[in-house]
Amino acid sequence: MVRHSRPKAEQKIDRNIFYQRPGEKGDKWYCHLCGGGGRGSKAANLRKHEKTPAHLAAIENCRENTLQQEMAIPPTQPDEEMVWTAARDQSPSPDYEESGTSHDNNLQRDLAFVDENSAFGDSLSDTDSHYSMDSSGSNSSEELGWDGLFDADHPEVPGKPLPGADANDQGQGNAGTPRLRRNWDWWPFKNKQYLVGTMVIGHTRTIISRVMYNHVRMMFDISAVELPDWTTVRRVKSNLRKMVGLEVLGHRSVVGTPVHTLSLKKLIALKLANPIVEPHIQYYPEQANGRQIYKLSQSEKWLKELGPDTRAQMVRQDGRDYYLHELVQMQSNLLVIPKFFYEYKGRMYARCVTPTIDVDEVGGGLKFIIPKNLPFSSSQLNSHSVADFCVKYPVMDSPDGTLMSTLCGNKIYELDECDNIEVRTMTNPWRAKAGKRVIRHVPISLYSDDTSGNSSKKWNKHISYYFNLAGLPPKLTNQHFHCHFLCTSNSAGALELAEGIVDDIMELVEKGCVAYDCGLGEEVLVTTSLLCFLADTPMHAEITSTVMPNNARIPCRVCDLGVIRAAQKKTMAYLQFFLQISADGVWIRNGIQSWVAIIANCYRLWETSKELRTKTLVGDLGGELGIRDSINRQIFMYAYDIRARGAEATTANHLFTERIDRLDQTNKPRLFNSFFRVPDFDGCTDTPVKVLHVFLLGVVKYLVRDLMGRMKAAQLRLIEGRYRAFNTTGLNIPSLSPYYMAKHSFNFIGKEFKMVLQSAPFVLFGFMGEADRLVWIALCQLAPLVFQTHIDDMDEYLTLLRFHIQKFLYYLFKITGQWANKPKFHMLLHLPESIRRFGPAPLFATKKFESFNGVLRNASVHSNRQSPGKDIATTFANSKALRHLICGG
Repeated sequence: MVRHSRPKAEQKIDRNIFYQRPGEKGDKWYCHLCGGGGRGSKAANLRKHEKTPAHLAAIENCRENTLQQEMAIPPTQPDEEMVWTAARDQSPSPDYEESGTSHDNNLQRDLAFVDENSAFGDSLSDTDSHYSMDSSGSNSSEELGWDGLFDADHPEVPGKPLPGADANDQGQGNAGTPRLRRNWDWWPFKNKQYLVGTMVIGHTRTIISRVMYNHVRMMFDISAVELPDWTTVRRVKSNLRKMVGLEVLGHRSVVGTPVHTLSLKKLIALKLANPIVEPHIQYYPEQANGRQIYKLSQSEKWLKELGPDTRAQMVRQDGRDYYLHELVQMQSNLLVIPKFFYEYKGRMYARCVTPTIDVDEVGGGLKFIIPKNLPFSSSQLNSHSVADFCVKYPVMDSPDGTLMSTLCGNKIYELDECDNIEVRTMTNPWRAKAGKRVIRHVPISLYSDDTSGNSSKKWNKHISYYFNLAGLPPKLTNQHFHCHFLCTSNSAGALELAEGIVDDIMELVEKGCVAYDCGLGEEVLVTTSLLCFLADTPMHAEITSTVMPNNARIPCRVCDLGVIRAAQKKTMAYLQFFLQISADGVWIRNGIQSWVAIIANCYRLWETSKELRTKTLVGDLGGELGIRDSINRQIFMYAYDIRARGAEATTANHLFTERIDRLDQTNKPRLFNSFFRVPDFDGCTDTPVKVLHVFLLGVVKYLVRDLMGRMKAAQLRLIEGRYRAFNTTGLNIPSLSPYYMAKHSFNFIGKEFKMVLQSAPFVLFGFMGEADRLVWIALCQLAPLVFQTHIDDMDEYLTLLRFHIQKFLYYLFKITGQWANKPKFHMLLHLPESIRRFGPAPLFATKKFESFNGVLRNASVHSNRQSPGKDIATTFANSKALRHLICGG
């Protein structure tokens, strides 16, 4: 039978509902109504999507809203999904606008999709109780005229009714039902019931669903306690966020992915306004001279390594504000210029340089000359107590009454090592920015990780950013109360999320932000600096734009360890390079990796990618240089795909190419890793060795699996018996599970590896040969030093730590050199450098942040599943606002 083919009918697509974006394997289509942030679909699958119940309901709701607007009737509040939280109340923030993309209406509509009521307003089922329908009943917040806060335009005065209220109203609603009376003792909540309802819904780890809240509300109703309905409480939370100024900020990444973040500036400001937190914050580094080191404010980076513009700029003494880089007259009439402020034994000190004073031959004034960029330990700097400062620069005068600023022309001359002179103004620019306010310098520690958004901890990967204040003592930073959420996404990459955070950091570094200091009782100007970035090995590789170390030719981001060809990793020379041992057997240090060189190589790779037929060359060059900028790579891989399409490239493809070309000309840094822009952040040295992943989940895990993998069944039974007989009293560990410890060593997590280290001499040593026993003895001696929380003498401690690391590696590699395939053994050699720079290893351990992942997972489980990044951010914003008010902020 002859089959005749007929031309395929052209598929008609409603572009008011669907829009197109370039994908890795072809263009994909997204639905405005059902969420533009998903994975997308091919054009052939759009008909299937149009028939889904959710899409049909969204279209029906959209039609109803349009009809209501045309009839000029205010739309009624739709019933909510039971999984719905406060994300719908958020409006898109104008704070982040992408330059040059205003013409792209598709992108703008995509960003707005999360705010369309029609995308979420599905009615509840008929089986829901009347507690789920109260938003349209007589007790709804709309009828009561109450939205959780008093109207800013019509503040209520005790004894006077609100505008539009009946003066004879005795607490009855329109239908005669009892009304929740307003009580000023519970401001900003209407009364105690509103506060209770807000807290019952919970925050962080105690969030409950709408169904559970309605059930609890019914129980309260039986007890004659009337709680507000779910919708009202959600509106209360929205207004609390507005009250404290903590809104979710929405913007697009450079590749067009919607991203939602909380403002770093506002979160830091809330900490300063919190009377429970502010008294514990330290704003200046502390000089400890290597003695009694236990907190980040004693770190060398904060004290010595921050640049002239990112360190603490001023100190207030006896009502006078003294600034760095300005002339100061001491009580002894000595003129000095402070270069560093720091604390020592509870008092404020400054490292100062004494200027050389010359006479200007041209103008006849004075010239103050100082060396440029002196380090903290320079012999040309002297330490002076700030209490000995007498006269600040702006009012300093000469014996004849002439202002010093007039005599020197408000100029200072800085002489570099090559005798080149740079002239700058004497007045510190931060004096004008502060406007007579105190400047609070608040460095932060940033953390990023990927975690599951499901309660099962499987799939649905979210990349998240958290931070804490480096000026808090460790007993506080280890608490979840002081871990702060910034952003998360299950679609954007780590560097896409980082763009908004880095923008906030840059604004704080360059301009600062005004906040209220509850300790001083006045406004202050807040600045910050990124002290360190904490993450696991894969995330550190992405943040530093380096390759994953496992099979890389350049496996270390800290030193210059590397080979030209992979075959060279099997040689003795590479093994010596790996262990930092010379050919004579002397322990040496490798050269350091250059952060500036990494940045330059990324730019070089980008310029190469713009040439034709360079896709293979770019891949080989990236491996050779050991770099991989994930955001830049994503851009030029898109560009390669669009070029390959030729005439088949779509309009969206051309728009993407034009936008990238425009950014390349006007704002090139945006095409690269955002952390390249952060001043005084060195990705090679400011990403300290993470002891959890490098030591416990690296070194210890490898050795435990190697040992237990060689055990026979009979030996495993004996090991189980020894675990049963092992007494854990005094070891600060929970009781052991002998069967699990013996049979499931390949499933251990960090705490189990700690148990193995503590019990190994009594349980495992009897099953080892002499060579293995020497390795394990060295490992057990090393472990207590690695987890030291308080260092009495830094130099002595580091000497002992290096000795035990080298001893352990000597016995380990004496057995086999194949352990050189595991880069974490090499990273162990860099641990002493991290400890010297930041303090004891637990200060930059990530256990506190990883346990905080459970809080994010709980927020994800209770999200609306439409825009997880925005809804989770809203949940954390609600928590921050409520906690701030409860703490008395």
